[in-house]
Amino acid sequence: MATIQSCPPEITLRVLELTVEEYDFKYGPGCDRERRRQLRSTALVARDWTKPSQMLLWRNMVFVKGSRIDKFTQATLPGRYRTVKLHLYGIRSWTKTLKLLNHLRGLVHLILEETTVPTSAFQLPALEDLRKLHLDGVTNPAEDTMTGVKIKLQSLILEFRARSFSCPSSMLVELYDSCGTLERLSLTLNDEVRASLEALLSSSIQISTIVIDWDNQESHSLDLLIRLVTETKVLHRGALKVDVAGRRKEDPEATELESVCRKKGVAFKWVGIDG
Repeated sequence: MATIQSCPPEITLRVLELTVEEYDFKYGPGCDRERRRQLRSTALVARDWTKPSQMLLWRNMVFVKGSRIDKFTQATLPGRYRTVKLHLYGIRSWTKTLKLLNHLRGLVHLILEETTVPTSAFQLPALEDLRKLHLDGVTNPAEDTMTGVKIKLQSLILEFRARSFSCPSSMLVELYDSCGTLERLSLTLNDEVRASLEALLSSSIQISTIVIDWDNQESHSLDLLIRLVTETKVLHRGALKVDVAGRRKEDPEATELESVCRKKGVAFKWVGIDG
C-alpha cells in the first residue's frame, strides 16, 4: 500500500504543483500570501514533503517594499533552490535589490515594479538565464554600465504606470543593446514611455515582434511609431502589433500607421479593436 513516505520525490512535487495555486503577478503581490501559507503547511505534513514544498516556495518569489529581504537572506543559504520567477514591488533601496539578487540563481522571469535597481544588477550570475524582463516604473541610482554583458532575453515588457518613477533612457539603451536580438517587446504607449521609444530608436537591437498598447490620443505617439517603422532596422523582417484600446480602426492616426507599415513591408496586425 502506497504511503506519503513511499512516493518518489518527483511525484510529491507534482502533487504539490497541482494543489497549490501558481502565483500570477497580474493580480498583485497580495495574492502570494495564500500560496506561501499553503506551502508552509504542506512542508509540515511529512519529512519527505519538506524539500518539495521549499522548492516551490523558492521557484516563484515575491517581495514587497523590502520588508522580508533581510530576514530571507539571513535565514537561508544562497542559491539553495532555483528561483524561476521573481517579482519585486516597491523596493526603494537598491542595496536590498542587489542583496537579494546575489542570493538567488537561475532566474528566468524578473518583474521589477516601482523598484530601484542599478544596471550593474544585470551582470549578476542570478540573471545569466534571464529570458523575460518586465519593467514598470524602475529607477536607476548609479552611473554604472552593462559593458560586455549579453542578456539573451526573449521577451521585454515596459510599462510606466507610476508617474513618480521613470526608467532612465541611458539604462534602456544599454539594456536594448545588450540583448542584441529580441523575440518580443511589449510597450504600454503613454507619456511616460516616450523615453523608452526614443532609447529604442537610438539602439542597435533587432526585434521580431513589437506589441503596443496604444491607449492615448497624443499625436507625438504616432510620430514615434512611424519613426520606429521607417528610420531603424529594429523591425527587420519583423511584425508590429498594436492594441488600440479606446481607438477605432478608422481613426486617422491608426489608418496612417497601418499604411506606413504596409509600404515598409512590416507585418501589421490590429489587436483588440473597439468597434
